[in-house]
Amino acid sequence: QERIKVSSQFQQQLNTVFLDYINLKNALVEDNTEAAMEHSKSLLKNLAQVDMKLLKEQNTHSSWMSFEKELKTATIAISKSMDIKEQRNHFEHLSTHLTKAVTMFGVNETVYQQFCPMVANNKGAFWLSKEAQILNPYYGDAMLKCGEVTQIIAK
Repeated sequence: QERIKVSSQFQQQLNTVFLDYINLKNALVEDNTEAAMEHSKSLLKNLAQVDMKLLKEQNTHSSWMSFEKELKTATIAISKSMDIKEQRNHFEHLSTHLTKAVTMFGVNETVYQQFCPMVANNKGAFWLSKEAQILNPYYGDAMLKCGEVTQIIAK
């Protein structure tokens, strides 16, 4: 996926969403359903603050609208569940679409895409991290270090 040049203001807004995602990921790593719910609510609030009018080109605007819809759907589901397994299932969907958005638009910091091959009956699943160290949000303490860095998304 090719990086599309967008305003630093848009990148900053997307970075705020990304930081909420990181807090959500960390809550899942810690098996903390309540914190996951709270961080998902913050993510939703900040997702609504992303100004798509900053995206001038039609294709870019359309791409963001598609990402935003998927991010919102997954995050709402996380915010309404007290079941860690269900939260993690929706987190997988959230991670897929946020990865596409971060890759396409950038968040002005280095992001690590990580992968655990055992999620979803050994189909595997990705997530994003701010560091290379593996802390698995899909299994928490059960398999904290299971996974690997598969891609580094540059600033």
